[in-house]
Amino acid sequence: NSDINLNINNYIIKSGFNTLKIKVFYKTEPGNCALDSSNTGNWLILSKSTGLKIKYDKLQNTDGLLNYPFTYVKEDGDLDAVIALPDNPDNDEIAAALTMALFLGRKAQFNNTPLKIINYSEIANTKSNIILISKPDKVDKPLLNLTSEESKAVESNQGLIKEVVTEDKRLLLILGKNKESLKNSVMVLTDENLYFQLKPVSNII
Repeated sequence: NSDINLNINNYIIKSGFNTLKIKVFYKTEPGNCALDSSNTGNWLILSKSTGLKIKYDKLQNTDGLLNYPFTYVKEDGDLDAVIALPDNPDNDEIAAALTMALFLGRKAQFNNTPLKIINYSEIANTKSNIILISKPDKVDKPLLNLTSEESKAVESNQGLIKEVVTEDKRLLLILGKNKESLKNSVMVLTDENLYFQLKPVSNII
């Protein structure tokens, strides 16, 4: 028995499933290898005790979106978030919420974790992190706490992705004044090639 250690560069590891293929080059003999069963060159054995150990460095749970989406998924794969919609959501907001729910469900695919969708009026009663999807006029302005640049962007039909971190939870705001701006913001948050480019706190889409 022997151990084989492989160093895998982190830039080739993708979020989600990864496949490790092992190719073994060995000398083959003509005829039935069972005739020379003592020749270890004829055999590649993976026993039941064969294991895979992965050493890794844990990401720091920093403020902001640098570690998104893993800030909304617990270490055991369970979701650590609820989706909040206005008390009177329209079809655009519901469609955006379902897209986010599908994405987060895939991140927790090994766990039978229900993802709750709550109303805006229930936010104060939840202890989980919150992903709020809404048109800006349906949310209290003190909660949004938008800068003048953010307000101007939203009013000009651009989308906004912003995270607000409090002592006990995170609030991820996904704002858009119309269907297109909401759709574009959610698309960024569900596409690995895009969400890895997010700025830490506020992103105008």
